[in-house]
Amino acid sequence: MSDTMINETSFIEMVSTYGGKPENWPLESRAAMQDYCRDNPQAEALLGREKSLDGWLDAMLPEADKALQARIEADMRAALAPEVGAHANHTFIALPQADPSRRFVASAVTALAACFVGGFIAAPIALDMLTGGADLLASLDIISDAFLPTEPL
Repeated sequence: MSDTMINETSFIEMVSTYGGKPENWPLESRAAMQDYCRDNPQAEALLGREKSLDGWLDAMLPEADKALQARIEADMRAALAPEVGAHANHTFIALPQADPSRRFVASAVTALAACFVGGFIAAPIALDMLTGGADLLASLDIISDAFLPTEPL
């Protein structure tokens, strides 16, 4: 038996997350998961359904392009290779730099979105202070009726 305790809920979560193949399960929970499955017929049935789903999903995967796969592996090896000497061959991937005007627009949109959200939070409080009412939901209803469209788009 393993030190990790597995119950029905944790078994279902683990199998839903990692699939029906025990080799994909976390190593620290694998033995307890297998013990739980062996001791519970319902767990074994769930595992069988997950294995069927895994097989179906694996069959839906397209065949990988061997040339592309080789190029990606070569680029990764070159990028992750340890430095051999002072004249080591490094491969750098140039990331595109954002145009300053795009950064300005993105900053302005972010600020406007923050003001808009802050307004929805602050508006009911301000309306409550102005009208003396204590019902924030009524204030939100008034604001939503005034500012949000009621007709379908």
